[in-house]
Parts: sequence; C-alpha cells; structure tokens
Amino acid sequence: MANTCLLWHMARSQPRGTMRGAPTAQAAAAGAGSLTVNTVAGATLLAGDMIGVSGLLLQVATDVTANGSGVIVVPLVNRLRRAVTAGTAVSWNKPSVEFRLVSSPSFQFFYGYGEGASLDFVEAVP
Repeated sequence: MANTCLLWHMARSQPRGTMRGAPTAQAAAAGAGSLTVNTVAGATLLAGDMIGVSGLLLQVATDVTANGSGVIVVPLVNRLRRAVTAGTAVSWNKPSVEFRLVSSPSFQFFYGYGEGASLDFVEAVP
C-alpha cells in the first residue's frame, strides 16, 4: 500500500462544458474557493465538471463562461488544499491525481469464471 496510481473520475472524464485546448491557471492561494483560468473567449464549464491543477482534482460548483479576454473564474466545490502558481497547466481531459490502495483485494477465480473484484482507494495527499 506504499505505491500510488493515477485515477480520474470515471463518470466525468471530460467536462460537459466547452473548455478545451491548453488552459492555464492564474496564481491562487491555498484555501481559495475559486480558481481563475486563462482559456479562450466564450469557453464554458458546467456545475459538476472536473478539472485538474497542481496535482489536485477540482469540481466546478456552478456554470461559468469565460469573458471576452478568455478569463474564467471557476467557483470550486471544495477549497484549494495547496497554492497554485501562475501559468500552471489546467487538465480537462481525464484530470488525474494520485490514489493509494487502502484494502487488500480479494476475489475468487474458478476455471473459466472470475468474480468481480472491489478495490478501495483514497486520494494520496502529500
């Protein structure tokens, strides 16, 4: 249980909004409730969309649209656990963070048949 793996939210691998390309974050302090992102004018993120920045998996709280300069202020469901530096890439396609396995997998295998396995992971917060 010392190793980690990168996982993303399986049901939300890409935002339902239109933000794509190579967005970057503006500087934000640890504990901030929103993140300002530089993208293209008119780009959108919808409530529930997932984005990744600085090893954090973040959920968008409400629908937002980038202004004419391509700046979008993203309200977050949870606050930032660490500071974000200006120019940091924002992941929108399968934003992934490290998770650690916390239970020993157990399953039975019979010739020609295998039961499903259940694995329990928690986010590996440095």
